[in-house]
Amino acid sequence: MINPTSNRRGWTSASKNLAAVDSRTTTNTDLHQNINSGYSEWSESLVKPSLIQANVIPFAPGEAWDWLIYSDKIPRRNTGVLTYGVLKQYDNFEKSGGWLVQNINPVTGEDSLYNRAKFDHPRVGHDGKVIKYESPPKNPTEPIFLKVPHEICHDVWSDVANVNNIPLPPSSEDPPHFWEWFKNSSAPLWITEGEKKAGCLLSKGRVTTSVPGINNYHDVKLKQEKNILKLHPYLEHFADGRDIIITFDRDEKPKTRVAVRKAIKKLGKLFKDKGCNVKICIWDGKKGKGIDDFLANGNTLSDCQYLTFERYCAGAERIEKYKGASHPVGEKINSRYIGNVSLPDARIIALKAPKGTGKTTLMAQLSQQFKDEGKPL
Repeated sequence: MINPTSNRRGWTSASKNLAAVDSRTTTNTDLHQNINSGYSEWSESLVKPSLIQANVIPFAPGEAWDWLIYSDKIPRRNTGVLTYGVLKQYDNFEKSGGWLVQNINPVTGEDSLYNRAKFDHPRVGHDGKVIKYESPPKNPTEPIFLKVPHEICHDVWSDVANVNNIPLPPSSEDPPHFWEWFKNSSAPLWITEGEKKAGCLLSKGRVTTSVPGINNYHDVKLKQEKNILKLHPYLEHFADGRDIIITFDRDEKPKTRVAVRKAIKKLGKLFKDKGCNVKICIWDGKKGKGIDDFLANGNTLSDCQYLTFERYCAGAERIEKYKGASHPVGEKINSRYIGNVSLPDARIIALKAPKGTGKTTLMAQLSQQFKDEGKPL
């Protein structure tokens, strides 16, 4: 049962949450001894144990409030306690545990308040769809940059150095943080959607950040206030002429594919305008929707194609040009089954109907008719 008088749900200052974040980060790192759903999921995406240990934080029922509900814009009572509406909307926070990934500022290497959480029992949105991942409400989204501390992830540092042919930093008492070391190199930055995919590619020596949605790559505040589309400052920090490799999912749904193409064109242009060389990584979506699925199914990054931004845009424009090309519908039937329909005298006939309406039966009848009449099939 939700306790609306709990001090945790009454916090009004983000600084108090930051203190909670800092303390919890130090107590939930050793996932080797705490096998949970998060560890299993990330392992299935081929993420190295060291990266999982450094980034995946399990939480128990009731603990998500501390991580996600900290914005001053969230409705509260005069006492500072969350309103009943908010408590009801996020009641699964009290009932379900899960895992989360806390973001860091890649410029400074310091922890960010922003994080992404996945619940074992997610809530359902107003549209009836399950909300797979939760981000702090009433807060601008941020690209996720994983933590790669050298004392835990030295194997990842070595892989990145070998794959990209860059020297490891010399041993010192004050070594650079991972993203600072990467910034000072010319290695390409990969961009994907989803933290596990970023972890998968990083485990292969490819330095990768993830966006929490294909359209969440921009400076949200600037877009809202001045309607200016600009790279998020975290991404712009690396828009310094290096190669950018966009690696979004290969979805089979037509509407989703259209949305992905538009997002890639906008994101790619923002990096091109900064002098970066943009490439698009594509693969056979039947072998895996996400890049982690593709690799987990036994494929390699060498099996992917890497299109120049110009070539990708040219192909996307051809698709947009011809996707609406169609012949006018000759006849519509409002019936449970197709039955005996009069077909036009044409060399090619397109028949569209739901499953179980008699298409196969009609084709069998027509095939037999053509055989009886001596017509070629």
